[in-house]
Amino acid sequence: MSPRLGICYGWDLLEAMVSLKDQPVTALVIGDGTGLPWLKSRARVLGVEDRVLFTGRIPYDDVPRYLRLLDVALSTQTNNLPGRVRTTGKLPEYMAAGCFILASRVGDATILLPEPMLVDYQGEVDRDYPARLARRIREVMASEELRCLASDLPLRAERLCSYGILSEQWSRLVAEISG
Repeated sequence: MSPRLGICYGWDLLEAMVSLKDQPVTALVIGDGTGLPWLKSRARVLGVEDRVLFTGRIPYDDVPRYLRLLDVALSTQTNNLPGRVRTTGKLPEYMAAGCFILASRVGDATILLPEPMLVDYQGEVDRDYPARLARRIREVMASEELRCLASDLPLRAERLCSYGILSEQWSRLVAEISG
């Protein structure tokens, strides 16, 4: 939870759920971070708490099973310096699980994901992002062609995000720097 910004990871999903009340959509929030009480409270305020499942912490070995339940996974980074330079572990895990991903068009998501999976995000807190996200969720749910894009993601994750590939890149970088 960021008191300064008034958001935490998942805020965009809850706000989008308000616009998706006419759709057969249920949100799944996995984890038990410090923002969880805020998210639960926000879901109540928005009137979507009956359409949001909060799992709390789950064992890491169970994460792939939960990811297979998702029709659309979200990966939102703010469009500021921290958001542009960070890749959370979520994005490669979603890819490896073959989830269709909607990600803010920020940082590594623009390198790792196909264009139809990217959603514009402006600035540090984009209050219009949840509405754009809801529109994209509607489009994805209505298009088998879009959902099929997820089938290529496990191979793309292996090619771009596997430890073997990343360690080779790291070794080359260290060798170049140390001259």
